[in-house]
Amino acid sequence: MEALEGLLLGLSALALLAGVATSFLLARGNERWAWVSTFAVGISLVVLLGGLVERGLWGGYWPLASPYEFALVCAGTLLLAYLAMIGQSGTRTVGAALLLLALMVMGYARLGIPAVVQVVRPLPPALDSLWAQLHAGTLAMAYGAFGAAAVTGLLYLMRGWLSRWAALPSGEVLEGLGQWGVTLGFPWMTLAMITGAIWAQMAWGTYWNWEPKEILALATWLIYLLYLHARVVRGWRGRPLAILAVLGVILAVVNYFWAGSLARSAGLEVLRVY
Repeated sequence: MEALEGLLLGLSALALLAGVATSFLLARGNERWAWVSTFAVGISLVVLLGGLVERGLWGGYWPLASPYEFALVCAGTLLLAYLAMIGQSGTRTVGAALLLLALMVMGYARLGIPAVVQVVRPLPPALDSLWAQLHAGTLAMAYGAFGAAAVTGLLYLMRGWLSRWAALPSGEVLEGLGQWGVTLGFPWMTLAMITGAIWAQMAWGTYWNWEPKEILALATWLIYLLYLHARVVRGWRGRPLAILAVLGVILAVVNYFWAGSLARSAGLEVLRVY
């Protein structure tokens, strides 16, 4: 099982690497590579999904229970966001940065997470729940869309410097892509908050416990709520929205890597280890 999974994920990474390389050629204005990049990303996504399905069948659960599995699924949602983005926007140059982010997430999952965490094992009772899997799945979908928004926001903030090396879209196009990502991700994040609360009630007898992970998740949700309110109601444009899009993903990264250790270092009880 582990050998087959490793083979599939390795093939997915190679296809994604080809997609990254050709997308950078697109960023330089060479449109001849457009179909190659899209095809490579599609192959990478299909093979990655195959590896996740194989892992799920072997373990008997949705492959969303460990940090390793969650990172791989997030890499997949970033690829989905890329394919959806180029389809709805008509521009491919932004994809170079987004695919590079997906490759980094996949590389971290395979090389940065300890091998003992990557092993398929029976789920603890708290994680052996449909609500836990729904929570993780909707959160991964949100992170994929928010990742796309953050990439476009970062490119917007750096476009003056980057335009010397890459054929970037206009500021208006980047802003529109960022709004698209936040608008797509916010409902998924809302579902993640709801399913997480239901899971917590069923597993620990409380909908909310004010743990660092919960606080950071709420802060992330509020950041994107502020983004949408400022964009739609207040009429904000440009740089402030780009900063909010990037800030939301920074909070999500802090939540993934450090929320649990911060709680333990402060002497707080951590009910959830995921």
